[in-house]
Amino acid sequence: MKTTLVALILTAFMTPAMSHDKGHDHEHEKGQHMMERLDKELELNDEQRQQVQAVFAEQHARHKALRDETQGRLNEILDEEQQAKLETLRAERKARWQEKREQWKAHKTSH
Repeated sequence: MKTTLVALILTAFMTPAMSHDKGHDHEHEKGQHMMERLDKELELNDEQRQQVQAVFAEQHARHKALRDETQGRLNEILDEEQQAKLETLRAERKARWQEKREQWKAHKTSH
């Protein structure tokens, strides 16, 4: 049981803090970037482009469903105080991630 709980909590922290519900969809941005790169590098035709987009959309939906399931399972295990603490930890992680992302963008534009 402890191993399962630890695995669930680690999964929750590994899950991106920004999802559709939070107003940010970085997974979608990564998918869009990958789509653009594949389109350019592989010179996809219109049909291939649509098929690849469908694959990315399906993958995105699966990841969202897994995040939602994980959150639901954690909520069943944790009490209200623990859930609140987990949300605080996620918010802190999100802030650190945003800061690193901004630093990366600044570094990228300066070079």
